[in-house]
Amino acid sequence: MTKADFFMGASWLGLAGLFIAALGLIDGLPEALSRAGLLIAVSGGIAMASSRKADEFTLGLWTAGASAAFGVVIVCYLGLPFAEGLYDGITANEQRQDIPASVVPMLAVVAFYLAFFFKRAFGGSQ
Repeated sequence: MTKADFFMGASWLGLAGLFIAALGLIDGLPEALSRAGLLIAVSGGIAMASSRKADEFTLGLWTAGASAAFGVVIVCYLGLPFAEGLYDGITANEQRQDIPASVVPMLAVVAFYLAFFFKRAFGGSQ
């Protein structure tokens, strides 16, 4: 098994983890399922990080995913509090924080895998 094969296998593991995490959000299923799925997705990302320089293609895929995740983190940490404050100000409903900060890392992981697989499907080797 080459480093590139390991990298691609880890990407599928991470995607499977995201699907498991999404299943955990369904009512009636245990919340621990969502956490376990997110842990699997992050583990896949760590495995991908260890082999991201296998060749130019894997490095390009990694860069696309990491750039998307970084962009989501920046936009969410700056934009979500602003949007929530704007909404609360317009509706005069300022009771609590409606969007928890814990949603940002989850969105970053999702953005990483979305950009990764989009680049893998449509990006070619550029």
